Amino acid sequence: MRCVESLGKPEFTLDEVYAFERHLGDLYPGNQNVKPKIRQQLQYLRDRGFVEFVSRGSYRLRSWDGLPWRGFSISTNATAAGGCGRIDGPACVTTSVRIAARGT
Repeated sequence: MRCVESLGKPEFTLDEVYAFERHLGDLYPGNQNVKPKIRQQLQYLRDRGFVEFVSRGSYRLRSWDGLPWRGFSISTNATAAGGCGRIDGPACVTTSVRIAARGT
């Protein structure tokens, strides 16, 4: 989500998120399938109401007030899949999300 937010606009393309592939690969060297993981995480965000699919390869943040996802936080203190050890630090795409109450 941080990668999407860092684009600074409510609508974005899959190619714009793919531009973070190298960065994400550096953050998670054990993941050899970064692009599929990006797509998976966009689906995860869609299923939870954060992102909507506009058309093939185009997406929109569902709530945009200039400060996307006020109250949204990402936890990266987790054990990596495949026994790669702990993941600590900033992340762009993760399945560990916590949503604070809106308006807080």
